[in-house]
Amino acid sequence: MAESERRLAAIMFTDLSGYTALSQRDEAQALKLLEEHREIMRPLFTKFGGREIKTMGDGFLVEFGSSLEATKCAYEAQLALHRRNRDHPPNFRILLKIGIHAGDVIHKAGDVYGDAVNIASRVQAFSPPGGVCLTARVADDIRNKTPFRIVGLGRKTAKNVELPLELYRVLMPWEEGDTQSVAPVTTPRNRVAVLPFMNISPSRHDEYFADGLTEEMISRLSLVKGLEVIARTSVMTYKKRVKGIAEIARELNVGTVIEGSVRKSGKRIRVSVQLIDTASEAHIWSASYDRKLTDIFSIQSEIASKAASYMRLNLVGRVPGPSTREETSSVTAYTHFLRGRELMREGGPRNIKEATSLFGKAVRLDPSFARAYSELSNCYYQLADSGLAPWKVSMKKAMRFAKIALRLDSELAEAHLALANIHFGGDDLPGTEREARRAIELNPNLTAPYAMLATASAMRGDIESAVKLVETYYELDPLRPTNALDLGIIYLYSGRDELALQHWQSSADLFPGRVHRHLAEYYASKGNYELASQLLVRSRKDFPVSPYYHWLSGYVAGMQGDRQGALRAIRALKKCGSKESRLNWLAFVQYALGDLDSFFELLQRASDSHSLDVLRLMYCPLFRKARIDPRYAQLVASVRKKFEPREKE
Repeated sequence: MAESERRLAAIMFTDLSGYTALSQRDEAQALKLLEEHREIMRPLFTKFGGREIKTMGDGFLVEFGSSLEATKCAYEAQLALHRRNRDHPPNFRILLKIGIHAGDVIHKAGDVYGDAVNIASRVQAFSPPGGVCLTARVADDIRNKTPFRIVGLGRKTAKNVELPLELYRVLMPWEEGDTQSVAPVTTPRNRVAVLPFMNISPSRHDEYFADGLTEEMISRLSLVKGLEVIARTSVMTYKKRVKGIAEIARELNVGTVIEGSVRKSGKRIRVSVQLIDTASEAHIWSASYDRKLTDIFSIQSEIASKAASYMRLNLVGRVPGPSTREETSSVTAYTHFLRGRELMREGGPRNIKEATSLFGKAVRLDPSFARAYSELSNCYYQLADSGLAPWKVSMKKAMRFAKIALRLDSELAEAHLALANIHFGGDDLPGTEREARRAIELNPNLTAPYAMLATASAMRGDIESAVKLVETYYELDPLRPTNALDLGIIYLYSGRDELALQHWQSSADLFPGRVHRHLAEYYASKGNYELASQLLVRSRKDFPVSPYYHWLSGYVAGMQGDRQGALRAIRALKKCGSKESRLNWLAFVQYALGDLDSFFELLQRASDSHSLDVLRLMYCPLFRKARIDPRYAQLVASVRKKFEPREKE
């Protein structure tokens, strides 16, 4: 071959999706998958006349004599990998992205160069894992020559390519009949997901620190007006999963992703971060920081500010950046704070008590740490609400610490949220709404204030406003189980039965146990007690000790005339939860047995002890007949009276 030769060729670039993340978590497994993927691909290159130019990390650069042969090879490769993946769990699947372009290339010293190579390298980034992406030149070459169906992706801007590319993708057999799933989707770039920062520290005990940095980034970016930032609960579901950026972007409906890693060693910390445009998967901005551990606060501020600066340029109009005020200069106090929040999320009596101690240590080390006071307030509210400590004493402490937090920082959204909780626990609905709205004004990406306002609206009888509020916080945190279930419940309670059914069915793979029991409630409300019973049994596999299972199975038994089954459920419920929480459950079974006297008596006691399930009483179709009883109107009126406006404290 001459020293330099130009000719027309089809160039294929491949990329192993999720390989970098997997290699950082389990290098041995990543190498094993990489080798297996090469053993599958190389015989196919030979079969279709492809010439392997070189491997590029976890991908290939391959030259073919025609667009047709290149596309056939890519199609068969994805078929082979799809068959292979069916027998492996998600973390052990080989998900390949393939891009193909045709044009002039220059051969020199065993390598290939030219614009065609550069374009092909960019095309694969637009392919979803398991897919094949083509330029218009390739699509035109193969049209009417193969049985493949291709769909347009529109014009895309690629890095280092002067003009936008008209792109297409091959529709794979498992996508036939579902072209909507591969149609181009315009996702707002101001919808942002901060993926879990990976802990690559020598000690696994530093995991909480990486998680804490993830949450700090979410908190800081949430303060940028105009950004919609996905909540922590949803993004943390990707911590252990091997999924590509495109797949995550589709599931969360985001246009921008931030990912990074944290290495903490002794008194030093290294943070690497990158900002990614999900449409092209191009890295828009990246940086690394290697500093003393005491600089972690300045690192967080710098990362958040630079990421926000880029996103502001891509929004309509200019908006203020994230707050850069320093909350604490004590790394030890900050560490106690992070550990305390992690324990609060895990829940349980022991964790709540330990978290209370950690937040107490944090504020003793730094009495100006406003957010630590806010979390300390939440702890005492949780202790009171769960019956783990005397109600009046704990609520008084919760109020005191919330007020300290607000005195230190009157614009701290979390402090207003803590105060909203306290007002709700104290039957002060106007106070709850006032503080929840203020929290949203300060940070519109917090989900809990919307949930409080939804509950308040429903209690006032405005179910339509409640539906809109639930839809809002569901969009901000779609993978949080309670949010997904709340959306189905509010649809059912507002008479949107079909929407409730569709939503729960679409969520069944994500939260099977929880969805099955809510579907059981749905079918019980339709009188289909046989199906309701089957779904309850399925839900019990995930929640073997569940008051929900017992009261609903008792309800179904009672409605079918099975008095002994209902009484068995009552005996089981008397062993569940606190005395206050079980009042509602026992009342629900008594309703099914036809004992309305006991039903209303138990619910009145629940109301007196601040544990009444108000929304289920007011809207659940299971109890529709109780609402014609005069005692129902009296009970609801007494609840609303407790929430009437009161003089300011």
